[in-house]
Amino acid sequence: MCKKIQKGIEIKKPDFANTSQKNFLNQVNFWEKIYDKLGVEGLKKKPRNKKWTIDQRLNIVKRFLAGEPMIKISLENNLNPSQISFWTKKYLETGISDLELNKGRPIMKSKINNNNKSTKISNNSDSQDKSNSSLSVYEELKLLRKEIKLLKKENEALKKWKALVEIFDSNQPRQEKIKKIYNRVKADKNLRLTQVLKEFSIPISTFYYELKKEDFDKKNEEIISQMKLIFEENKARYGKRRIKAELNNRGYKIGLKKVRRLMEKFNLKAICSRRKYKSYKGTVGKIADNILNRNFVATKPNQKWTTNVTEFSAPFGKAYLSPILDMFNGEVIAWDLSISANNQQIRKMLQRAFSKHKNLEGLIFHSDQG
Repeated sequence: MCKKIQKGIEIKKPDFANTSQKNFLNQVNFWEKIYDKLGVEGLKKKPRNKKWTIDQRLNIVKRFLAGEPMIKISLENNLNPSQISFWTKKYLETGISDLELNKGRPIMKSKINNNNKSTKISNNSDSQDKSNSSLSVYEELKLLRKEIKLLKKENEALKKWKALVEIFDSNQPRQEKIKKIYNRVKADKNLRLTQVLKEFSIPISTFYYELKKEDFDKKNEEIISQMKLIFEENKARYGKRRIKAELNNRGYKIGLKKVRRLMEKFNLKAICSRRKYKSYKGTVGKIADNILNRNFVATKPNQKWTTNVTEFSAPFGKAYLSPILDMFNGEVIAWDLSISANNQQIRKMLQRAFSKHKNLEGLIFHSDQG
């Protein structure tokens, strides 16, 4: 029969073949391809004792799902196409776990001779054989490929919706969001504008209003370009007041609020150096007399204490340290660390010092305020 097909002679199904003409021709064409590739040896019935490992089965299934023809895979591996379709179906239904199952019936835990159960099992197996025989191998493969195409389409649709959600949840202005959503919908024929607007709860009137609305600052393009030029010429040192004054000198009439709004919109922020900490606030409160008069020598503990506030730079900002030192031996009596120098910090430090030392008669407490 293989030689007749190669010569172009038409083959008819014999009477003893219990199958349709189509299935018979498919089988004969398959034999002809085996004969063409492997010769007579390929048509001989081979023992079915080869054990396929899980990696080999998975590799064959992945090759078929990638679009490689089944006949090519079966010829290269000397494998029945029905076996490939069976492995593919199991892999798509339950994953890699079913590919690890060995051939043969599972081990029974207990043998029960029950006529009713045996008849039920035989009936079920007969019905399964009939249903399996009703669908040919090629029809099953067509169904599997259709399912794969549907899954790919669903995956692509999810990616498109994910991109739309990222645009909608971004911190961009509303008009820019709507323009980007419109461009996405316009580029993709599968997306419908009404469906997208419904999902994001955007009224149609609002959508078209934002889409057609012109930028409010288009008429200020010349002023904006001059502002950027002034800002760059002065190395990002000018703030809103100096930029306003420079614009007025160049003949542009503009208010301070408008300059501030445009600078915030285009992120024109002047570089300002941080102010250094100064503990001296002027004549605030009562200044005590300078009793020590730079005589810092003490003959006994708790005779002379001194304090001051020191500023430190930290990764999180500025920190302020306020300690009390005993001038007799340099001992730190108490201290407090805070992110702001205020009266509360001084109170905490004094409470810790007074709780530690009860008898402080004759103590001189010196600071920069006397």
